[in-house]
Amino acid sequence: MRFILLLIAFIVSTFSSHAQRIAVCDAYHDTIYVGETVRSFVSPVGHYYFMTDVDGINPIIVANISKWAARGPGMDGLVDSSMRFLKRESTAYFTTVRRADPKFFDDSLMEGRANVLLGHLCFLGTENGRPRLVYVAVYMNKGIRHPVVISFSKEDAQTAIIGATKMWPTTKVFGNFGLSRVGWIKTRMALYMGRDPDGAGAKRPIDVLVFTRDGGVWMRQ
Repeated sequence: MRFILLLIAFIVSTFSSHAQRIAVCDAYHDTIYVGETVRSFVSPVGHYYFMTDVDGINPIIVANISKWAARGPGMDGLVDSSMRFLKRESTAYFTTVRRADPKFFDDSLMEGRANVLLGHLCFLGTENGRPRLVYVAVYMNKGIRHPVVISFSKEDAQTAIIGATKMWPTTKVFGNFGLSRVGWIKTRMALYMGRDPDGAGAKRPIDVLVFTRDGGVWMRQ
């Protein structure tokens, strides 16, 4: 029952507008900078950090990946274990939803399409003495043999955007020339929150996690 309630919240957060919580991850040389609107958006998991914009299911994922991290499987083991867990539980849940109300599933959840993006998972860690950022997109697809298929795309990334729902329309070209790393993250956060990147709101202090081979340190700038 607890998992079902979490997944209902997951559906609401994924397919409808919600309070903007966004994190921008930017790898630069041997450092990963993570700027965010809500510090709790980033969860420490052993020696790793984890983020997801699948808000409703976040607590149960964190509870499980904490166990996997403690077993020391490394970054890929941790990420793959998380995907296997999410695939199993989400497939079972959405199959039940489809069976109970096919029209709601097709029209509201799938939006009449063959596949939809459910959200993202993001992992920070150190491997071979260097910081590593792993970015996972989570999809739900209409299958042929199975009506619900949960799939993933996993990549090592230089940049990851978690929680973005739209982007500020602009013809201006933005780059990081002349900007500090935090300043550049603020600009990108504003763009992906649909706000004016030159407005006063985009200049306010944000929480920033600075992650190096020695671990993560929080600051506010």
